[in-house]
Amino acid sequence: MEKAWMAIISGEPLVFQSLDVKECDQVRIYSNIDTELSNTINRITIDRPISLGVYGKYDYNTGAQIKTEGLMMPDHTVWADDRELFPGAHY
Repeated sequence: MEKAWMAIISGEPLVFQSLDVKECDQVRIYSNIDTELSNTINRITIDRPISLGVYGKYDYNTGAQIKTEGLMMPDHTVWADDRELFPGAHY
């Protein structure tokens, strides 16, 4: 994917085998309730920091959808609210 202001991807897992993002600003990925977020994030390659939102599994204790959302760096770390989230982390 190249030169998109916002890209939205949705579907069954795995949504994609791998994703190479170049010169894009935002990526949003929506999958079904069984998607492990860390598996999804580790399949994305980016050339610069991007705004990233990944929505996957549900927390069956609370009924809330687990998500990773923030600024993704080329080394696959994700920053949100001035704190580092590791791949698969959620809030």
